[in-house]
Formats: sequence, structure tokens, C-alpha cells
Amino acid sequence: MHVLLINDDGPPNLMSSPYAKFLVDAIRNHTDWELSIVVPSQQRSWIGKAHFAGKELTAQYLYSALNCPMDDSSHGPFASPVSRYRGDKNLQEWVLIDGTPASCTDIGVHHLYSDKPPVDLVLSGPNYGRNSTALYIMASGTLGGALEGALTGKKAIGLSYSFYTRDHDPKVLKIASELSLKLIKYLYNNWHPEAELYSINVPLKDSLGPDTKAIFAPILENRWGSVFTKVIKSKKDQPEVSDIVDETVGHKTTFKWTPDFNSVHTSVKESVGLNDGKVVEQGNISVTPLKAVYKGVDSIEGEIDFQTDDQTEDKSVLLVTYDKSSYIFDPLIKAMERKLPKVPVVSTFPEKYHKLVHYGDYEELNFDKIVSEPSYKVYITKHPESILATHVPLSYQLELDYAEFLDDALDEYLDLREELEENESSDCRKTYILKPSMSDKAQGIRIFRTIDELQAIFDSFDDEESDAEEEVDGPNDAASDSRIIISQLRHFIVQEYVDKPLLLPQYNSRKLHIRTYIVANGDLEVYVFEKMLLLFANDPYVSPEKSEKDEDGVLLLDGHLTNTCAQKTVTTEEITDANTNVVELWSSKLTENQKQKLFGQVKEIVKELFKAALSVDRINFQPLSNAFEVFGIDFLVDENFECSLLEVNSYPDFKQTGDDLKQIIYQLFEGIVDQCITPFYFPDSKEENPLMHKVLDSNTDSAS
Repeated sequence: MHVLLINDDGPPNLMSSPYAKFLVDAIRNHTDWELSIVVPSQQRSWIGKAHFAGKELTAQYLYSALNCPMDDSSHGPFASPVSRYRGDKNLQEWVLIDGTPASCTDIGVHHLYSDKPPVDLVLSGPNYGRNSTALYIMASGTLGGALEGALTGKKAIGLSYSFYTRDHDPKVLKIASELSLKLIKYLYNNWHPEAELYSINVPLKDSLGPDTKAIFAPILENRWGSVFTKVIKSKKDQPEVSDIVDETVGHKTTFKWTPDFNSVHTSVKESVGLNDGKVVEQGNISVTPLKAVYKGVDSIEGEIDFQTDDQTEDKSVLLVTYDKSSYIFDPLIKAMERKLPKVPVVSTFPEKYHKLVHYGDYEELNFDKIVSEPSYKVYITKHPESILATHVPLSYQLELDYAEFLDDALDEYLDLREELEENESSDCRKTYILKPSMSDKAQGIRIFRTIDELQAIFDSFDDEESDAEEEVDGPNDAASDSRIIISQLRHFIVQEYVDKPLLLPQYNSRKLHIRTYIVANGDLEVYVFEKMLLLFANDPYVSPEKSEKDEDGVLLLDGHLTNTCAQKTVTTEEITDANTNVVELWSSKLTENQKQKLFGQVKEIVKELFKAALSVDRINFQPLSNAFEVFGIDFLVDENFECSLLEVNSYPDFKQTGDDLKQIIYQLFEGIVDQCITPFYFPDSKEENPLMHKVLDSNTDSAS
């Protein structure tokens, strides 16, 4: 019998996955099963039956000692199986997948064990915590992995241990594992023909033993309120600056993860009749047979009448849900009132309407209604003539939890490793920039030229993590603003650095980048807004060869960062060409030919960028016919006036345009109303806005 063991708690760890080795020892000591183990490389609780759509997953191999369940040390992880460990009868192999429990099931069933018989049973667990009642089981990664097993046609069981203390008693855990094994054998040999999977919950109580009952029980269908609490931060806790490149806003609304677990226990105590939660609370083992489908409602049947409600008012409405204090509220309202004076603007969702445009933050939009009502590299390979081939920097994606794994990460990109090794002995060095993919406000951005310099960067991140743990209750200072914790980020982007940027003497030879506002309308028209911004670094540029290093051997970033969060605040009275942070392109001291060259490149890059997204990334980029969105796209410029794509920001921070240039935002929203909103209400009266340059129309431009 071939058993695939998966979980959502990850590899053996006394803190996050303390029960796994007890069950493994029970299986190895008391059965002749062929045991294969595939688990997430890190804890993936509360993730259900999710997959990371579009993400390429990788496997690593780890080996742990048998019959040492409280020892979470191991050999590895390794990038491939190690024959000397795999053949050791005193060791157990664990395959670690950087995905979800459901992905572990899929890969374990279909891809890893062609040399073994087909999997007979998918066993998911034992979970660190109960998965009884609807509130827990519906979010469970443990049950998600078992569900995936059932959907592959395999028998599947989800196993969870309900703990009452975090002090693990080896005696109780050994008994729990042996009882679980006995129950698993029984269910497998007496599988009910209507069951597709089972959920088992074992209470870790001192009374657990041979006399403990196992009882079939249904799921308690309980409910609760929000699992988040809104955090109100005082003004002094808010940052004084924010970053146009990383789209952060100084006054964000924060929601903290605070599930009311006590309400779950209360619902169990107050419940009537037999259910899984009550069985576990009484000290018994609950067993719940399940189908691998959502439960249907049989009482709702018959033909649906598609006749529309005759009472619906023939009324068009503009819904704006931004706060009146928002930077863009006034420009948005003024544009709507001037361009669409007969369409009322409201702040709450009307009960009845004929046509409605809702402009608000992502979390305020009703995506169910949007989709229910009428509504790069691959590309370059197919289109080598595209401007993206020469105007998007060469990029690499590194993934590592700790600095010590850098060497393994570089093995994925041999060309990058070779370039860095060549830099060790070359006078003409290529420079690279490192960016954490999930951070903001310029945190973690570094430049480097060699493997040693890159290693020093990651070592400094680990040091900062240690410092952060020691100073968790201490005051924050400016030095900690760029601090990051590598194990919480894991994903990093490495790009070739534009080390010879455009430097304009009129602006004190400071590095700059271009911020461009892009409007994507329907599915799909793309407009480039003509009024672009030049954003400058604080200090004059210093080449990487001449840049100093800090005490950790990391190159200093003085003069390299153009992020607005790194800029000094300059009052209107103090602004000069030498210290200004933001300049509108067409008002800058560039020549007319230089401005036109930059604008022409930006339009061509944006066109090809969205064509590529339409062509090769339809999973993640899905424009809707009844929606539009504004993007902030940033470009670097080299000494030859050649633009390179820096990054694409959805939900851009308009506020960083500043009060002095706010008129640009008024003009932007007038363009949005002209091109996106007016045609919705009045299809025959479309007014072309001269500041909105259409660069792509998927109805007429090929995006194959």
C-alpha cells in the first residue's frame, strides 16, 4: 500500500510542525506501507485548497532521523535526492515544495514517484490544531490537501490534533499517533462507497487511550464576524513622506488579523445535537465523511425567469467612494461635474440605477457585480523586433529564506553567476541592483557587482533581522527605515543597473526617472497621459565604482535612489533647479527634440508592454470590458536618452505629484472622464482629449 503523506504545517519543526514525526514513526514501526512524504517548504495554514496559479514550483529534499520525534534537526534541504541518505533505513526523506498543501498532493500523486506503485491513500496531517466545525474546516490547508487527493480519484483522509497546551507531551502524542493509525487502517479497509474523504479530529487530552471512542459526526455549521480588526494609528505613527515609485500612501487604513477563536468554542458549547466540535470537546475522536464538492441546496430548483425588474429606474449615476480629504477627490469631482453635469455624483451605492460608474479603491469595488453584469520574455522570443528587447533591463528572480542559501539560488541563473565572477577580475564591471519584490519605500534596495558584495548584502539583512528582534520594544530611528527581514520576503529581483544615467547639469547632475500615468480602458484601449514627471534623487550621482561602502561592505546608495520616500522635503520658497524633487517633462530644461524622443519611447514601450501582457499573461492580466484602471509606470533614462522600464505600479500614489503640480492631476482626470466615463453614458458623443494618447486598441492592434 502506497501512502502519500502531506500537511500544511511544513517540515518537522517543534514550533510550527511538532506532530509530524510522531505519526511518521508510528507508520514506519507498525505498518509495511510504502510511505512517501511531500510537504510545503514552510507553514501554509489557513490556505484551504488553493494553488499559486502561474507560479513555477520547485522541490527540495530533506532527511530526518526516525524514532527521534522531538528532534527537529535534519540533513538538507538539498536540490535533488541524496542517494546515501535515501538508502539509510534510519532516515526518512521529506520532499519540500514551495507551494500549497493541494500542490503537494498533485505533485506527489502525479510527478515524484514514477518508480513506485500508484498512490493508494492521500493522508494529510496531522495538523497542529483542530479542524472541527465549519469555521475551521473551510479554511484548512490540511483538508485542502485531502480534497485535492479526492479530486485526483484517490482515497483521502485529513487528520488534525486538537491541542489544549503548547507544551507537547511525547507520551500523549505517541498514543494519538497510534490511535490515528488504527483508525486510518479501519477507514481504508471499510471505506463507505458514498464517502470521498474523511476528516479526523483527535483531542490531545491526558485521558486519550485505548478506551477513547471514535464517533462519526457531521460538521457544526457555525458562523462568526470579521477576522480582522481595524487599526487606528495616531498621526505621529504615520510616515511624513511616501513613495511615488512604490505607490505607498502615508495614511493607510490597516486591518490586523484577530479571529475570535473564543466564539468558535462558545458555538460548540451552545450547539444542540451531535457534531464534530462537540465530540472533540467531550474527549472523543470525531470522524466526518465528506464529498469533495460544495454542498448543494436541493430545495431550490426549476427554471430561472430572466425578465428584468420593471421598477428599475432609468437613472445614470456616478459613484465616488474616496474620502473628501483625499488628494484626488477634488480633481475627480471637478472633472466629472464639468464633463458630465447631468449625471449625479453620489457617495453610497444606490438601490436602483440604469448605468453606474464606480470610482474608488480596490477594496471598495464590488467585483462580484463587475464580473456578473455585462461586461515579457515569451513575447520577446516571438517578437525580437519589439522595443521591449532593448528597453527592459535583464532581470533575475531570486528566492531564498536565509543568506546562507544565496549560493543555491545563484545556481538557478548560471549566466548571472558567470557575470558576477567575471566582475571579480574585470576592470569594466557590470553593476546590478537588488530589489525585494514585496517591500516598499525603497526598503532593501541595494547595488552590487560581485558575489561577495551580494553575499554581504544578504548577511546584513540577517544581521538586521537579529537586531530587530532584540530591539522589538525599543524606539525606531531613521537607520531602521530601510531594514528588512529576509525570511519574511524571500523573493528578490536582480536587474542590470543603468550605471550611466542621464545627468543634467541644470539640475545639479542628479539621477532621475520618469513617472508616466497610463489609463487602461475596457478590454483593451491603452492611453498615455502626456504630462509626465521627472523625479530626481537628493544628491549628485556617484558611479558605483566611486561609491563608498558601509561597515558591512555594502555599497552606499547616496545619489542612486530616485524614490520620493528618500527625498528631502523642500518648501516652495526654497525650490531651485538644483534641489527640486519633481519637474513636469514639458516644462523642464530639456530641448524640444529630447522631450519628443523620450515621449516617443515611452509610448512605444507602453504599447508593447500591454500587448505582451495580453499575449502571454492572460491568467494574471484580465482586463474587463466594463472597467478601467490607472497605472503609474516608471522609466529610467541613460546618458544617450534611451528609456528603460523601471516598474509598473497599480494604484499609484497621485499625492506625490505635490501641490505645486496638482493641476496635472486635474487634467489627468478630465482625460479619464473624456476617454473612459463619458462614452459609457453617451456612446455617440465621445470627445477625444488631446492629452490622452492612445497607443493600443486591441480591436485593431495585433497582440499575438
